[in-house]
Amino acid sequence: DSEGVVVGAAKDIYSLLFCPSDIKGCNGNKFEIGDETSWNAQVRSGIGGLGPPLHTSLFDAFDKDGKLFKSILEKSSGLEVAKLVGEKDFYVTWKIIQKVPLFGGPIMILCVPKSEIDNAAVPLVTPQAVQLLDEDNSATITLKNGGTLDWFWRFKEENHYGSLSVSPKNGKLSQNEEVKVVVQRSNTEETMLTFEGTGQYGTCFVPQTFVISRKAPPVEDSNVVMILAIVLGVFGGILLLTAIVLGIRWAMRLYAESKR
Repeated sequence: DSEGVVVGAAKDIYSLLFCPSDIKGCNGNKFEIGDETSWNAQVRSGIGGLGPPLHTSLFDAFDKDGKLFKSILEKSSGLEVAKLVGEKDFYVTWKIIQKVPLFGGPIMILCVPKSEIDNAAVPLVTPQAVQLLDEDNSATITLKNGGTLDWFWRFKEENHYGSLSVSPKNGKLSQNEEVKVVVQRSNTEETMLTFEGTGQYGTCFVPQTFVISRKAPPVEDSNVVMILAIVLGVFGGILLLTAIVLGIRWAMRLYAESKR
């Protein structure tokens, strides 16, 4: 509730939060609800008094003076990461349940292992970019699902210069499954493709992009020969000029010595 008292949860959750401890209701590792009428909101009117305060739980993350506990009581909704069961990271999210006058506006709190969320939707596209010559019009990419949720994917139709063909355009990938997608293009402009998630959990999958850019054509053999000829010509000209200068100096030295 608005004062931080746990007013409703499954017995297993109460046991996990508060037992074993000397809190009233704990019987070893089990939390006993006791008199069911004492948990009836119609019988117990007013704020609080239906269960132990959250800050008395076994987890330091819910300490009364901690950031998480204060945020839960002060903010209407939020998301934090905290260490809970087994000292593992959990996402803790909460939201005030609107239009419920009981308990001063109850707060619903959800705790989920962080790894389960982070590893649920992991779409992968390889490679993420390729360079093609003007005469090349196709590329093959691999879509893979690295998460635990099924990835219902589709190619997002967008405006592209020229025609663009993608095969297949959609599909379903379970964990660690992959599929080859062939892209055919008719232009030489840079093209970006987007693959997005669909269905119930579609928004959990971050859209993946693939970019096709223009690759500079290789230098023709004739151009190489021409470049080498120019370089050699310049180098040869420098050598010839140097030889002429040295020859003139040598001739002048011989002439000077013959006059002595």
